[in-house]
Amino acid sequence: MCGVPSFETNAIDCLPLKGSKMKEYYPYSFLRFMGDIDILIHDYDMEKAVALLKEKDYVPERDSYNHLALEKLPYMEIELHRKLL
Repeated sequence: MCGVPSFETNAIDCLPLKGSKMKEYYPYSFLRFMGDIDILIHDYDMEKAVALLKEKDYVPERDSYNHLALEKLPYMEIELHRKLL
């Protein structure tokens, strides 16, 4: 699982992408700026994942072929990716 507690308890397989993992390799975490959190999930889990994030006050913002972006004001954005490429 990917470390998102509500995803894990609801059996949503996921994989953190890019910055959330890269941050661990920097000598100091503050050196790796993060503008959003990217998570790869199965397309068939998208509806369930979005419902869980909506419960936490995230609002769907942009949907594309590759990912759905959800925002929680004032500054947090999560991108649920359907594909790596």
